[in-house]
Amino acid sequence: YQHVGVDWLVSMHERKLNGILADEMGLGKTLQCITLVWTLLRQGPECKPTIEKAIVVAPSSLVKNWYNEFKKWLGQRVEPLAIDGGSKSDIDKNLSGFMNTFGRKPVNPVLIISYETFRLHAEVLHRGEVGLVLCDEGHRLKNSENQTYQALMGLNAKRRCLLSGTPVQNDLLEYFSLVHFVNEGILGTSQEFRKRFENPILRGRDADATDSEHQRGIEKQQEMAEIVNRCIIRRTQALLSKYLPTKLELVICCKMTPLQTDLYEGYVSSNIIKAVSYTHLTLPTNREV
Repeated sequence: YQHVGVDWLVSMHERKLNGILADEMGLGKTLQCITLVWTLLRQGPECKPTIEKAIVVAPSSLVKNWYNEFKKWLGQRVEPLAIDGGSKSDIDKNLSGFMNTFGRKPVNPVLIISYETFRLHAEVLHRGEVGLVLCDEGHRLKNSENQTYQALMGLNAKRRCLLSGTPVQNDLLEYFSLVHFVNEGILGTSQEFRKRFENPILRGRDADATDSEHQRGIEKQQEMAEIVNRCIIRRTQALLSKYLPTKLELVICCKMTPLQTDLYEGYVSSNIIKAVSYTHLTLPTNREV
């Protein structure tokens, strides 16, 4: 299934479309995206790379994890540039060096940066072009009005990809924001989306909706799904049942070690435990109350 996911991501790139990889947690979204980046950096028409540079945007707590994953799977073949703290001048210098590399093989073809740092240094990142931007925990971009969303939309990237194990499903405008980020205009503007899809779908869900309104809401939801499904792939944990053995849980009782026994007996005989036990023993009963 990971092969299928990588094939889908590469085919989206070849068709000049952007996508949302929405596999559930634990199915290897990170590995699939690293494979995509490596493929695009090394393969393309006329024996030339498809892209020269890629940016991975992730929560600050995952920047180091992404760097470690690149090193784990690609070793010395790719040296990512991970921006994980530092002074503003140092960060600007590193980002300028990354963005201003054109026409030759960059030393650091992959930039890993947090959402917060991207927003704060967006002016530098908007000066150049990248082949691919990957946004981990992509459901953070559910609000098209916030500064981080606008900063990422301003990036000159040929292709965009969102990763999210928990895509928004209930709030239609938040769902629109995610789809609009990867494929701008596929659902129209926010006003057009609201008129064409959100209003009839929400009206059809009302308790006092007529049969015709209810039916129209279903039709509009199906129409929206047909459009969105062209740019989203989602698999669940059920896939793993084909590859993993049946889960068995065993409860094994064992004796405590001498040290554990001494610690336990010391705790039980401590003054604190005696005081607690005495308090419970002398509490009045319901009959006495």
